[in-house]
Amino acid sequence: MSQFTWIPVFKAIASWLVQYEHRQSELVAILQEIGIDNGLTDKDANNNEVPLAEIDPFTFFALFMKYGLDKRGELISKLIDKASIDAPKLTDFDGVPSAQAQKVWLFPFTSKRTPEMVSTLWKTFLAAKDGTLDDALFQQALRIPNTGFAKLTQCLFYAFPDSYLPIDLQTRPWLEQQNVMLPTANWDAYCECLTTIKHQFNEPFAKLSYTAWLENQQAGFSATVAMEYLNQRFPGTYSGTSHIAAYRCGSGRELAFDPSQDPASKKKIQLFTDSLPDNPDDYGRITEYPAERPRNGHLKQHAKSLATGQQAYSITINSLDLLTQFCDWFTGESFVSEPNVTNSTLKNGVTMASQTLNQILYGPPGTGKTYRTTSLAVEIADPKWFSAYASAESGATARAALKQRYDELVAERRIVFTTFHQSFAYEDFIEGIRAETDDQGALQYSIQEGVFKQLCEAADAKITRQSSEVIDLKGRKVWKMSLGNTLAGEEDIYQECLENSYVLLGYGEAIDFSHCNNRDSVRAQFDASNSRETAQSDYPITSVHMFKNQISNGDIVVVSDGNHKFRAIGEITGDYQFLGSEERPFYRQVRQVKWHRQYEPSLPREQLFKKSLSQMTLYELRPSTIDMDKLAQLLAPRDVHEQEQRPYVLIIDEINRGNISRIFGELITLLEPAKRKGADDAREVVLPYSKEPFSVPSNVYVIGTMNTADKSLAQLDLALRRRFSFAEVAPEPKLLAGVTAYGIDIGEMLAVINQRIEVLLDRDHLIGHSYFMPLLNASGAEAREMELACIFENGIIPLLQEYFFDDWQRISWVLNDQEKAKEDRFICSGGEQNLSVLFSADVVEQISDRRFYVNTKAFTQAAAYSGIMPSRAATIPAPASAEYEAVEA
Repeated sequence: MSQFTWIPVFKAIASWLVQYEHRQSELVAILQEIGIDNGLTDKDANNNEVPLAEIDPFTFFALFMKYGLDKRGELISKLIDKASIDAPKLTDFDGVPSAQAQKVWLFPFTSKRTPEMVSTLWKTFLAAKDGTLDDALFQQALRIPNTGFAKLTQCLFYAFPDSYLPIDLQTRPWLEQQNVMLPTANWDAYCECLTTIKHQFNEPFAKLSYTAWLENQQAGFSATVAMEYLNQRFPGTYSGTSHIAAYRCGSGRELAFDPSQDPASKKKIQLFTDSLPDNPDDYGRITEYPAERPRNGHLKQHAKSLATGQQAYSITINSLDLLTQFCDWFTGESFVSEPNVTNSTLKNGVTMASQTLNQILYGPPGTGKTYRTTSLAVEIADPKWFSAYASAESGATARAALKQRYDELVAERRIVFTTFHQSFAYEDFIEGIRAETDDQGALQYSIQEGVFKQLCEAADAKITRQSSEVIDLKGRKVWKMSLGNTLAGEEDIYQECLENSYVLLGYGEAIDFSHCNNRDSVRAQFDASNSRETAQSDYPITSVHMFKNQISNGDIVVVSDGNHKFRAIGEITGDYQFLGSEERPFYRQVRQVKWHRQYEPSLPREQLFKKSLSQMTLYELRPSTIDMDKLAQLLAPRDVHEQEQRPYVLIIDEINRGNISRIFGELITLLEPAKRKGADDAREVVLPYSKEPFSVPSNVYVIGTMNTADKSLAQLDLALRRRFSFAEVAPEPKLLAGVTAYGIDIGEMLAVINQRIEVLLDRDHLIGHSYFMPLLNASGAEAREMELACIFENGIIPLLQEYFFDDWQRISWVLNDQEKAKEDRFICSGGEQNLSVLFSADVVEQISDRRFYVNTKAFTQAAAYSGIMPSRAATIPAPASAEYEAVEA
């Protein structure tokens, strides 16, 4: 099939668009007629929806690009037919970035739009077509709200693919890998970059865009991703070891590959199969294994049909797309994956694999693993917000916006952060028994839920009752109320209240308080009835008084579930009544209620309250306890299905420092995608304390961070390794490129230090770039030098001491001290007294001086830092992950 067939089609559309500069309403009408079903509604100054009356050519293109490939092709074909555009048949979109569905327009709504904005975009389009675009017009276009540098270069590429290349999140990392200096957001820098690209590659921009997409796709592929996908596609059929992973399809056919000891780092797999696919040229190297040819011995146990003695083939696969294509051929049917592994999502025009359910970011200290979890967690928990954020300008402002959204999601308990340590246990993570006092002061032992169980129950919570009424909370009091003591077996009270639309108070026994209009009369009624409830506490009197006289019709009541959860929200609609039934001695005091929300299971109190709830049965909630904005959000009409599908994220920092078997217990199996709630092979366990069934919802994501200097991947619990995908976060000295102190490029210095550490120790004990990031905020050369001295004295030297177990000689080798003058060495040897003074001559001949000390004066010596670099530093390239991948391959 031909490639890049879209180019002549898009160029023809661009030429056709020129005639509509002053007929924009006709363009909008054409879009409506061919089936663009949204994105054509404007908003006036009063925020009322009105039909879109003007449009620019860039936005016109982007409205097609927000759809998937099939829909996009269908709409463009309809446009060509309707407008009689002379264009060839379109069969692919290779290299075309997608537009963000939520931010298609390059201009704002009418309320914020000035008359010249759309006309500026037309002028930019026409000038780009004629080759007369300049910096003044380019900057004028960039100043329009909703138009950014990445989006504008994408749109220029749509219309004029021969002349412009998009500079976006897809092409940026690839260009950096090719050592192309990325342009700033101005026309001259962009043109200079385009010229460099043309000379360096001598390839069409469309092909370069496609190459960048393809390599980025492959970069995200690993043996771990392959195992996740195959576990999902062929659930329950896995058999193997670290030497072989075997799977079976429904017909019994087998396939297998070697995942290796470090599957996350293996970027290609050699897939064993029984026959060749129909299109072998689409794949990498294919090796034939006749029956007699030896191969991996583990195949005999786990995939007999592929073992020695059987005909087999090995096919190299280096992307998830190829693996999916192969499996479609292998099984004879296509497969739509669950949201566990292979969902695709649009991120700044790039089709990317979604996050896996369980993943661990690993690497040496200081590489920004915890820092990255902020972005990763927000991307998972709120992908719509993150998609819009990802297209915004980078920098401190964007990071602040990301952190703010992260904090909001933490406040909602959609993201939970915890840290494993040696004392962290099952009781902290799942559930345990804790002592507490009730509202009478009596000690009781209750089951407290751990962080993971709380998150799972919140993710699994369903809105089982929802009224459509819009509620104005102004002037209403809000009350917390318990309906029945769950520990005392009174769960039926709560169900009774739901069924009969009322709330019941347990205090007051069988006493009618209908004529008690103040607290004193309530007390008198208790006394007259010789009630034993008030013998030890006045709270029953207070509770009945509030229930009878202080709660007003229209007040809101929140039904708690223990001290840490709530399960229903209602509105008081009737005055006090006494329940005449004599079937029970308690729960005879009644108020009618309209239930607005009911949740099952209950929601964590953090989604509504600012602090833990009291054991008291009934009390008014003050602003210091309840968040009224959150209450308004909970009571606002919403899409119940969307609410229930929202992702929840647990971040486990330092996951390797905890005792995994002790913390996860029997739940380690439930983390597997195939065993999550709702999956084909879903499993649940009965928890040891509560005796309740428990399963892990499919919308719970777990992100771990792991410091390889503490424990390497090889030492990690095997049960955990099988159930998590691993992504390495390596030091990035390039982030420090151009940052200098004492005349030394800090990025180059870090790269040299790390290469020495890797030679003398291993890859797990490198030094991360974040140790040196404070230098970026230091203003002026003197401030950077002071900051660098502080970093070495308080960070780098102590870290090296820990790495090398105080082997001072090796530490000095890392810092190249042997090549420096003594006063410039960080690590010096010797002491106050010469050896000949301390020992006799015959002893001196038998020993070497092992006295070492840190030379604090070196921290402020320029030569101490410049001496770290070898005399021919240019011969030592900075380490790159691609080099390690080449070794693996």
